[in-house]
Amino acid sequence: MPVAKPQDVLPFLSGAESWAVERPGRRFFYLNEGYVLLGLLIEKVSQRPYWDCVKRHILEPLGMSRTYIYASDVEKDPDVAKPYVLDPQTSKPRSTRIPFGIYSDGGVMSNALDMAKYIAMLIGRGRYGDVEVIDAKLLEEAETKRVEVPWKLLGDEGYGYGFVVSESFFGRELVAHGGNVLVYTAYMAYIRQERLGVVVLANSMGYPHVLHRAICAGVGAWGRPGEEAPLSAEGTRGQDSGGALQGVQKHGVLHGEG
Repeated sequence: MPVAKPQDVLPFLSGAESWAVERPGRRFFYLNEGYVLLGLLIEKVSQRPYWDCVKRHILEPLGMSRTYIYASDVEKDPDVAKPYVLDPQTSKPRSTRIPFGIYSDGGVMSNALDMAKYIAMLIGRGRYGDVEVIDAKLLEEAETKRVEVPWKLLGDEGYGYGFVVSESFFGRELVAHGGNVLVYTAYMAYIRQERLGVVVLANSMGYPHVLHRAICAGVGAWGRPGEEAPLSAEGTRGQDSGGALQGVQKHGVLHGEG
């Protein structure tokens, strides 16, 4: 089914009862169209464009000044990471275009410093400095596992409202999420009890195998060196990064602010 605008997913979703294999909350399946629907609901309730709501309630209060939504803003920035794909013939990276136009299922373009502010807000229970972005109780609802996920990197992962949650990361709760849009990959995670967060960004597709290692390094830097990383063998494929990611991985370990 051709999709030219967010509203085009409505005919597809309106017939979901005929093809859905399970009732909500019983089985996990990540569906971008669900996030598109959520963006449309936000527009209907607020009577404002979705991206205006994102800018007004998240980006501007947190001072995320180099987090972009529109192509015109990105093109004004002289230091934007060029996206790459692996050439199927040569297996070498080649540059490609930025995928503008994605809606509420992943259309924000950001950087590690701005994302550090966002994670610090989550660690701070919805607050960043004197700014409250979300009520702490609502954030706790989002961090509550609603359904198990089919992968078990740590052994007990479940999905909340936009977060993957585990209580088995060095005996602590790890809240995380990641994704890619074919030419960019992003991953963030935080351990609220330790006020510790990690952001990993790459300008190519795929999940670099440094993701959880970066988190492990952060935990070690917090004063627990030598602890064995609680990762299953299935979750640490060394080939995930590929040649296109060599030299372009950017990650940061940060301590949360109030």
